[in-house]
Amino acid sequence: MKHAVVMLILMGVLMFATQADARPVSYVGNWKSNDGTFTAVVKKDEIKIHMHVDGHALLYWDGSFHKNAHDFTSWRSVTGTEDCVFCSKDRAKSFTYQEGQLHFLFKLNGRYNLISMKKVK
Repeated sequence: MKHAVVMLILMGVLMFATQADARPVSYVGNWKSNDGTFTAVVKKDEIKIHMHVDGHALLYWDGSFHKNAHDFTSWRSVTGTEDCVFCSKDRAKSFTYQEGQLHFLFKLNGRYNLISMKKVK
């Protein structure tokens, strides 16, 4: 319960902060976390996120999404992740965009970590 409250507070802060910048955002492209652990490929209606561990790219998220100006919810592709060992089993994942970065919460061993990714040029 405590972790769920922390997650809601973090997402609320990010969503509130993004309301100040009303420019339309294009998510389409390649994204990379600051430490290189996560990479994402965003297409018009889908997002795939890989986690990089010991030189291996492991699928973490495969889903479609519906977006608005600064946040979107991605719904996990059940068929794309049914045999995936390292994939998130969440039905949906929320993403927010703030100051040129895409953010989402990553859960491991009951702890939530905020992941921030920048668009690769």
